[in-house]
Amino acid sequence: MKDASSPAPGGAGLRGVHHPGTGPDTPLDHADRISLGYPETKWVAEKLVIEAGRRGLPVAVHRPYEVTGTVDRGVWNTDTMMCALFRTIAETGLAPDMALPLDFVPVDYTADAITHIITHEEPDGRVYHLTNPRPARLPLLVDRLTTMGYLGRTVPYELWTEMLAELTARLPDHPMAPYLPMFVEPARDSEVSVKQMYTDGVFPTFSRHHTDAALAESALVCPPVDAGLLDTYLREFRRTGFLAPPSTIKRDASTSGPAS
Repeated sequence: MKDASSPAPGGAGLRGVHHPGTGPDTPLDHADRISLGYPETKWVAEKLVIEAGRRGLPVAVHRPYEVTGTVDRGVWNTDTMMCALFRTIAETGLAPDMALPLDFVPVDYTADAITHIITHEEPDGRVYHLTNPRPARLPLLVDRLTTMGYLGRTVPYELWTEMLAELTARLPDHPMAPYLPMFVEPARDSEVSVKQMYTDGVFPTFSRHHTDAALAESALVCPPVDAGLLDTYLREFRRTGFLAPPSTIKRDASTSGPAS
């Protein structure tokens, strides 16, 4: 489940663009810049909630970022873009050279945090950003996959998306196929893809002010996105068969390339 705000507007592409942090009280502006139907539905949903609050109903908005597997065992619904990205990098040995945040909020922490907030705070219209205070970046995933024997390496973004387009054209049922447009099609009024809009220095940082205040008296701690958490997820993917063992993966020219 993603934040309801649209990706940061980027009429100038990535060159010289920087967007400040977004607070929980920041208005939902720039609806005309939303590039995908999914964030559009969330924008509309929040507008309806805000209107309900304006008319006197008790409301609150909870915005989880990247909801991931459980902390203890790594149990995760793998029908997500992030899981598809994990698998694609593992299978091809290639990762895009981009500062993509791994801002993971484990599902059990997310459920516990929301439960605590709704049982301890007044539903007065506040917005709670459920993000990870200690996220990681994509290179850490590449490092963990390499440690597990998947031979991960980083290549330029354009080369990686060419590989991805070839892979999904050849394997239309591949988990990454539904998400290809996010990586290759330009965001609205921009020269770069939707996913590039999520990188450091472009996508805004979300303030956790209301969330931190609401959870201050609880014992809840969001685990950092570190090697331990990623290894837990990767081991669970291996256990369930979502990821094949490294020794069984065969690569061809369409899924290999020079290291950058």
